[in-house]
Amino acid sequence: MKRFFTFLEWFLVICLGGQVLLLLIASFTVLFANADEIRSAKKEGTFYPGPGISQTYYNRELTVDGVRYDGSTLKVYMTSRGSGSASLPSFVNIASDTGQDLDVRSGGQSFSWFVSKGYYLIKEAPSDLQSIRIYAESYGQSFSFTVPLAKGGME
Repeated sequence: MKRFFTFLEWFLVICLGGQVLLLLIASFTVLFANADEIRSAKKEGTFYPGPGISQTYYNRELTVDGVRYDGSTLKVYMTSRGSGSASLPSFVNIASDTGQDLDVRSGGQSFSWFVSKGYYLIKEAPSDLQSIRIYAESYGQSFSFTVPLAKGGME
């Protein structure tokens, strides 16, 4: 009987250790969620880097990684960091340099306990954008980022 309990104890320790290891590996893969898309946008010259600052929104640290803009489609890449729920905001507003709100059609995110990376997509963006503003305001909490869309993008 003692052998059985020793075996059971080691079995549980190995299973729990394996689960912790899988969670750590899954958390690490989130860091590279949009890397391939951003790399190809840089090669095409359609990537515009974010402002390089972070802002706090509901105990999460938000950063705009950059924007992919090819003259008709706009994709905003963002990162959220925080303990507990680090998910990106469900709803954001994106405005053009003329003040017109653009219609955010879809988005997606990959997340772990502490980091979330994702994007917001606008399929029918105006062809003459000079800059965009990504913002949200809710119950006294707000953030706002401005990203210039200079000619040529980043190569």
